[in-house]
Amino acid sequence: MSKLRSTGVSGDRLIEIHRQSTHEEAGRSMYRKNEVPRLEQRRRAHSSESYRTPTHVGGLFAINREYFLDIGAYNPGLLLWNDENFQLSFKIWQCGVSIDRGFRPYNF
Repeated sequence: MSKLRSTGVSGDRLIEIHRQSTHEEAGRSMYRKNEVPRLEQRRRAHSSESYRTPTHVGGLFAINREYFLDIGAYNPGLLLWNDENFQLSFKIWQCGVSIDRGFRPYNF
């Protein structure tokens, strides 16, 4: 690995689905159940802080480009969509980097 250390963080987004006519929340993609584990609740000083998660949503994350390329980017051998998030998530965790998911700044 290059000079990047295991102190890096990959940021993740929560995908929310809203009804077009009423703007009500209609779901959260495959990550509908987003309860923060008790250990993570105790680690955070405030509920608005991001929390660590083992995986991210494919294609919707922020990461240092140099680090992304240094760990091999997406595996070119993956033949199907929807597996890249797991493959990359596990690679990130094995390199000692955390994936943090932000909080919802609003409530409906």
